[in-house]
Amino acid sequence: QKLGDFLIREINLRLSLREDVQWLRNELLFIQSFLRDAELKQCGDQRVQQWVFEINSIANDAVALLETYSFEAGRRASHLKAYTCICRKEKKFYSVSKEIQSLKQRIMDISRKRDTYGITNINSGDQGPSNQVTTLRRTTSFVDDHDYIFVGFEDVVQTLLDQLLKPEPRRTVLSIYGMGGLGKTTLARKLYTRPDILNSFHTRAWICVSQEYNTADLLRNIIKSIQGRTKETLDLLERMTEGDLEIYLRDLLKEHKYLVVVDDIWQKEAWESLKRAFPDSKNGSRVIITTRKEDVAEKADERGFVHKLRFL
Repeated sequence: QKLGDFLIREINLRLSLREDVQWLRNELLFIQSFLRDAELKQCGDQRVQQWVFEINSIANDAVALLETYSFEAGRRASHLKAYTCICRKEKKFYSVSKEIQSLKQRIMDISRKRDTYGITNINSGDQGPSNQVTTLRRTTSFVDDHDYIFVGFEDVVQTLLDQLLKPEPRRTVLSIYGMGGLGKTTLARKLYTRPDILNSFHTRAWICVSQEYNTADLLRNIIKSIQGRTKETLDLLERMTEGDLEIYLRDLLKEHKYLVVVDDIWQKEAWESLKRAFPDSKNGSRVIITTRKEDVAEKADERGFVHKLRFL
């Protein structure tokens, strides 16, 4: 009887979750389309850039969540372990369901921000792509059936994956460098959203630096990615100085095995201003850097791993 009741609950959970996942897939298609348009048309308004950045953060989290769901849904168990597997899956699916509800709330909140802050010109203007906005790359089948596949780069993905997951306790920096347009960000995203990476690094964050940057804002965005965006957190972060933010982030990360992607970094000084906030707790934490500059990649970590991305 207990097993029967449990299976009924599990089936109901899956039916409900399936609807949530379909909603999230559809929502992600709209977000991805919006971000492509925003990169081409947005003006230089800082409010707009921050708003688009937050939308991109939601999209990134949605991709990771859908990858987790796909991974768990595809796992199979032997008959002997079936009951244990179902228990574990129900717990995992319940967690995914809660996270989808959280994403729904974030989408509602960011929709209200557009009206609150008078952001109405996102689709106007004829300026080129903004350097300060990173767009969601098509790195998952949930976004587009014509997913960008790294044909010929499978060995690169595996090499970098091995570096991320190897049993090296020291906090290590992996640098990917090469000229623009080669797919550095897409490669980093492919690694960032892999199920084995999600299972190994439970604390993750992604920031885009670009040529013009503000260190305090970058630190705030990392903290928001990890802690969430409650009103209390946002108010607290806005009152902090750059030094306060650095200490706060170090304390936040030091007890966790983390993965942080620092995308599109142009100057050595930018990395120097951030790296002190990434503690080495000897627990296997990793940082991925993408850059066009060889000197930035080479000097990020004397004992780190550097990969030059080339044309096929």
